Amino acid sequence: MSKKRPRAGQSPEQARIAELEKQIGKLRGDAARKDEVIADRDAALEVMGKGVAFLEALSRKNKE
Repeated sequence: MSKKRPRAGQSPEQARIAELEKQIGKLRGDAARKDEVIADRDAALEVMGKGVAFLEALSRKNKE
């Protein structure tokens, strides 16, 4: 964490608040991207599960 000088007219506390708000924004963006990746993976797993179920049904049908 770098020690930056506060902008003119800003107290050290205000500078720290601004820095933390910037970090919060970045973390929210990171979390949103990760949520999208998780949703995509969940959708892929659902499709794969349906494919496996379909293949199992075909396999059972061919055994009869």
